[in-house]
Formats: sequence, C-alpha cells, structure tokens
Amino acid sequence: MSFKLKLVPLVLPILLTSCVTSIGDYDDGKSGSGTTLRSSSSGNSGGLSSSGGSGSSSSGLSSSGGSGSSSSVGGGSSSSVGGGLSSSPGIVFPSSSAVYNGDEFCDANPPEQPDPPVFGNPFVDSRDNKRYETVKIGNQIWITANMDYKPSSGNTKCYGQGAVDPNVTPTWLSEQQAQANCDKYGRLYDWAAARTACPSGWRLPTRDDWNKLMDFVEDELFQNCEDYWFDWDVATRLKATSGWKPNGNSNDYNGKDYYGFNAIGGGFCVNCNESSLTAGSGYYSGVELNYKTGGGTPASFNPALNQSVNATWWSDTQHNAADAFAYEMTYDKQVMNEKRHSKTEYLLSVRCIRN
Repeated sequence: MSFKLKLVPLVLPILLTSCVTSIGDYDDGKSGSGTTLRSSSSGNSGGLSSSGGSGSSSSGLSSSGGSGSSSSVGGGSSSSVGGGLSSSPGIVFPSSSAVYNGDEFCDANPPEQPDPPVFGNPFVDSRDNKRYETVKIGNQIWITANMDYKPSSGNTKCYGQGAVDPNVTPTWLSEQQAQANCDKYGRLYDWAAARTACPSGWRLPTRDDWNKLMDFVEDELFQNCEDYWFDWDVATRLKATSGWKPNGNSNDYNGKDYYGFNAIGGGFCVNCNESSLTAGSGYYSGVELNYKTGGGTPASFNPALNQSVNATWWSDTQHNAADAFAYEMTYDKQVMNEKRHSKTEYLLSVRCIRN
C-alpha cells in the first residue's frame, strides 16, 4: 500500500526555490486574475513570479497580491501593508474552489460518484451451484460476495455456529440455524481452508492484490483532492450500502459501494473448535445477532436484522510460519487496515480474485 504526501500551499515556496529553474508561460487571458506561472522576462531576473494585479518583482522568487504588496527571495526583500496579502509564491489559485494536490490544480468539490461499477457476467460455482456476481475494479476482477463454499477439509463455520451468544440468554445456533448467517455473510475459514475456497479460475488474493485494490481507490481520492485533509476514505467507498451497525456519530455508517465491491462484515471466530467453543474459550465477534424476542431462543433468531461490526478477509500471503496477512474494515472507521492473524486460531471471510 503506497502513501502519498500532498504539498500544502504554505510549504511550496521552500520547495520551489530549490527545484524550479524555469517554467513556461501559462495565462488564462484575464488581467488581474487567474493563474500565472512565468519564466524570466523583461523586468524580472531569473526565478519564478506570479501576479494578481499591478506590480513588479526582482531577482529570485516573488509573488504579489496587488499593488502595494510584494515579497522576494534571493535578491533582497521588501513588504508593505495595504495592497493585500498574497498566497504561496508562484501559485495563484484559479478559483476559490481549487486546491493544489502537489502535482496540479483540482476541484475541491469534485463529483462524489465516480464512474459506475463495471459488472461482469455472473457465474455458478459448479461445486455447490451457488451463484456469484463479479465486478472489475481497476485492472482486477473480484467476486462481489464473501465465499460460502464448504470444503471437504479444514475448519469452517457459519457465524454463531455451535457457540453461546453472550449478549442474550445463552443459546446455541445449530449448523442448520447458522446457515442463514452463511447465506448473508459467507462462511468463515481458517487459512488452510481459505486457500481451497475459491472456484476454478479464481484464487485467494495475495497481499499485493489487496494493496492494489486499496491503492486504486486511494489514487482516485488523491486525484480528486477528496483526501486533501488526509482523510483516507477507502473503506467507505468499498462498504455495502446497508447492513452495517450505526456508529453512534452519524447516520453515515453504511458505505457508498462506488465500485460494486459490496463489502459486508461477516465477523470472525477465535479458537473456533468444538471443545473451545463449548468451554467458552472460543468466541465469535463482529456481527451483532438479532432475535425477534428477548428470550434469545434459536427459534427467535432473525438474521435479516443482524448488523455488521467487522469484516476481515484472508490473504494468501504468510507473514511467518504461524500467521498470515488479512484485511479489515469496521463499522466505525473509514479506513481499511492490514492485520496479521494466526492461520489456525482465526476463522475469517474469503473474497476471491480472478486468476
């Protein structure tokens, strides 16, 4: 995952004085307004100048915000009060809504919705006849749901299967009852089982695959200046538009799902074997189960009203012999995080990417 640094206008003069030798003319043709980046000309000796009205500048780097106010770097300095205050030397913003992202000007209020998602043809997994949608994001093709295939080996479960929900009267969800959670969120897998979950022609994403997905979304945010205040909003753009728990801070707890990824939180399970679950040392977390009545009996379980708190997906990349990389979103954060989890102790969701 790459990180980008934007140059806030106040620090640009320092950088420009050390790296700019000459810049060709750009003028919007309007006297006294717009953007002007000029190279050396009559009345100016080397450097970069900008102007927003009448006035002149001398050697070095200078800017002016109107007659009566000027500053220069390199050949002396002067200043006066009464003619206005200039912005960063060498940069005159073309409009009040423009910001500088370090490379170019862009609109501070760009259209929120990017191009519509590019959905592919749906397909049926021949192993169990379940149907999946696909979508292209950047140069990658993803399945738009968490996998629900039950392999012949490895530890897999539906959320809440064979465990006590500590938030209600203690009760068990049988495999049949918990299947409703698999239908909605997909199945949870240990790492070995996750590597066999994807159908032919598809695979478990690597660490590099996940980072390319995040980088694609970040690049669009960066170019649109939507991250101007370093508000990396990757998760919000990938989350499903419904099903997430309200975060208590606003009504905007669900995602925008701009790219058709449809990220839904299926939770996770720790120490998810029968003996640990029975003894209480194993547990599920990340989905708030809903019951029709306060009794909390299996018959009253209503998965349609569950709320997602956490979504964590395996990658195919090991961190070491015991752990593998995983990627997480939560109901109360806008970011997508890289995690490392035990390959045997954790059961997580699986997304598949096209070979």
